[in-house]
Amino acid sequence: MTVSTVWGSLYRFCNEDDFVIGVYGTLFMTISLFVIINLFYAVMDLTGKPAFLTKYRIQDDQPIDPEKYKAALIRAVLNIAFCNVPLTILYYRLSVWRGGQFGYDGIPDLFTAVWQLIVILLFEEFGFYYSHRLFHHPLMYKYFHKIHHDWTAPVSITSFNTHPLEHVLSNSFPFMIGPLVVKAHLSLFWLWYGVALLNTFNSHSGYHMPFLLSPEAHDFHHLKFNNNFGVLGILDHLHGTNTAFKKTAAYKRHRIMLSFTPANQLFTEYEESLREKDN
Repeated sequence: MTVSTVWGSLYRFCNEDDFVIGVYGTLFMTISLFVIINLFYAVMDLTGKPAFLTKYRIQDDQPIDPEKYKAALIRAVLNIAFCNVPLTILYYRLSVWRGGQFGYDGIPDLFTAVWQLIVILLFEEFGFYYSHRLFHHPLMYKYFHKIHHDWTAPVSITSFNTHPLEHVLSNSFPFMIGPLVVKAHLSLFWLWYGVALLNTFNSHSGYHMPFLLSPEAHDFHHLKFNNNFGVLGILDHLHGTNTAFKKTAAYKRHRIMLSFTPANQLFTEYEESLREKDN
């Protein structure tokens, strides 16, 4: 079974209608991933179980307020309804204008997919880093970004717990620009968008699970506010906005863990040495 075969089946299921697959299909994927992934984390966040998974929580000394969690969930759902829906329609219209394809033709081969994803990822890094730093300007932070940073120990749902303006300009536009520039086929956009959603949920989850990308950098950003503004860390390195992070135990843990032992336990000796230096 090839990518073309699978995509052809999806396209036929949508009656070979570009709007149906481009808008309704994309929204279905967005909502499905949001519900499935955040429900998984919500069970652990609100019940503290199962213990064999909750042991991977990074800031395990921070209790979660159910009422605060409820408020974040409501704001996230409102952002999907009033921001993601019109943004999905906007992306579809712009993709049509740019000559993007949705059906049987134009499905990228492996080489094309790789170079397009690299370009898309660089646009995401550039767009998110600078828009994120903009929202940390005192004037912007007070009125917009502070909502997101009410959580110093983030949970997955907080990825969409933002002011609508920030959700559009910083959370959404940066990942939309790259696919439009390279005229990505919708299948590639879905791959990119799905990975981007999974990454932002993971980055905000507060859990450093084995064999998954490390969320330590963004978790540290929520804890300290002034480090780690980007996605890849490239611009943080160039601008020196990760220097404090590099001096912490969190930086030492910032890797894909290939062990079922929690990162906090594996680097206990390193953390103790840092505390001795501080003293």
